[in-house]
Amino acid sequence: MFISHRKGFIKYAMRYGYKIYPLFIFGENQMYQTLDKFESFRLGMNRAKVFSAIFWSRFGFIPECHCEIHTVVGKAIVLPKIDNPSDELIDKYHAIYMEKLTDLFNRHKK
Repeated sequence: MFISHRKGFIKYAMRYGYKIYPLFIFGENQMYQTLDKFESFRLGMNRAKVFSAIFWSRFGFIPECHCEIHTVVGKAIVLPKIDNPSDELIDKYHAIYMEKLTDLFNRHKK
């Protein structure tokens, strides 16, 4: 999962005392077609932090309208407001977020 290595949003939310909500969107991947070829090249571009996705629909870049999309939002995770949170606290709350996100997915998957 992409989000499993991204913790900056947790640090930001703690710095400003925000609540975070686990959220999952089902069916979003049906809105566009993607290019499956050149995977090693695309992954290399991603490692270099260069956007390399190629996608389209029968309407060009406008998403398909016949797709069934469901968005589920979990309960808020209240974070303490800390101006400069430690890495340990960031890891702790990121693990809580990942657990809640995984639980949300497992409860609502078809």
